[in-house]
Amino acid sequence: MPSTQHFAWQLLLYGAMTLTYVCVGLSLLGARTTLRRWLAGSYLVVFNEYVVAFMMALCGYDPHEWLLGHPQTTQFFGLALTSMWVTLAAVLVFSRNSRLPRLLDGLPPLRIPESQLRTLSLLVSFTCAVLSIVMSAGGYHGYYLAEEYISNPPLWRDVAGLLVTIGSMLSFVLVLFCYTRHGRILGAEWMLLLVWTGAGLASGFKMQVVFPFFCVLVAAWLANRLGSRHWAFFALAFTLAYGVIEPMRAWRWSADHDNGLKGLYDLTTTEGVTLPEVGEAALAFLARVDFTATAVLTLEADQFGQVNGYRERLQATYRNLPALTFVPRLLWPGKPLGDHSRDLSAELYGAANSLTPSTAVDSYLWGGYVGVVINSILTAYFLVLAGLLLTQYMHQPLRYLPALLLVPVLAMPVQIKAFHYIMVLRAFVGTALFYAIARRLGIVQGRVISMPRLRPVPQAPAASLPSR
Repeated sequence: MPSTQHFAWQLLLYGAMTLTYVCVGLSLLGARTTLRRWLAGSYLVVFNEYVVAFMMALCGYDPHEWLLGHPQTTQFFGLALTSMWVTLAAVLVFSRNSRLPRLLDGLPPLRIPESQLRTLSLLVSFTCAVLSIVMSAGGYHGYYLAEEYISNPPLWRDVAGLLVTIGSMLSFVLVLFCYTRHGRILGAEWMLLLVWTGAGLASGFKMQVVFPFFCVLVAAWLANRLGSRHWAFFALAFTLAYGVIEPMRAWRWSADHDNGLKGLYDLTTTEGVTLPEVGEAALAFLARVDFTATAVLTLEADQFGQVNGYRERLQATYRNLPALTFVPRLLWPGKPLGDHSRDLSAELYGAANSLTPSTAVDSYLWGGYVGVVINSILTAYFLVLAGLLLTQYMHQPLRYLPALLLVPVLAMPVQIKAFHYIMVLRAFVGTALFYAIARRLGIVQGRVISMPRLRPVPQAPAASLPSR
């Protein structure tokens, strides 16, 4: 039951969380190196899920008012604050550890000329975007995923999904190359971003619609090129996402098929798309980006044993991480999925949706407060590692393409951490295998080039290069 005492504790805990968040944000203004800018910015992205919903409730936003004084809201804030402080402390420790830069030294550049690398990367990324659309059309991918493929996907689906992920990450490196080399996005890269936006619409997931323009934001920011038009493109992308994806999902339940591309076509041809105003989309975005409501409901259900199935599957995933990561489905036909968001949705609401209980609560369901601490430390380690990769290799993104593909994998905020670890382990092993094979084939230079450990934030190029 809501109580005044719990509400007082919530104000105290939320104040500490907000103060931490604001202080990190202010430190971003004084950042003078790429690493420090990256760490502050990525910290703000990772923990934005904790600072929105409660403020909306305090301002009288009806869907969230029930959070005020709720006992599990207090518990959630305690978990969130623990995660924020442990991550911040670990980031400070890791970023000052001289061994980490040496760990990343020695990655050789590719021998292939940049023009050929760009052309090849564009072709691969474009092909992967088309593959994503084809998979959505077949019910193998996205929100329109066919029921029979959830628990028993075809053997090739894991490989195809991995290719789609790699192609999406390639678009980030290509955009970063455009800004570091040309100061703007070139025409071919713009076309690629539009194709990936179309693939996101066909998938039925808002994040996949917004992701290409989020990459543009990050790349422009890293290259010191961020301007108002980048924010305008991003606002347009999430307005499009909320104007198309929500009606498309509603259409899903009345459609007698699992074809995401057909669902998108049916919706647009029946005039079912009505783009909301930017303010409405922003409000919906803020309400969606924060996982407080789902986290509190999950903690409440956990008290009564209503999510024991999810907890058991989550713990089994952690125990079987090596096998889930490296044993192919061909050898393990019944291999369970690492993402259990549908299981949580079924246990909380009785519907096969896609919900996550926030990183802190997911870690707590796995291992209590010890699990929160462990996952927070690992999160900090991955963020620092991604920042060091950018610091050392951002000056030639395509020549160090395999290393920079690790950056979005390491830093992408995935709330179900066990699923994130599967992706990270595969990325590490895949990168190591690539360099081992590439050395034998002579694709990379044999001579190791050591790069500076800390690079200053790049200044804006000369006025002759127009800002995009």
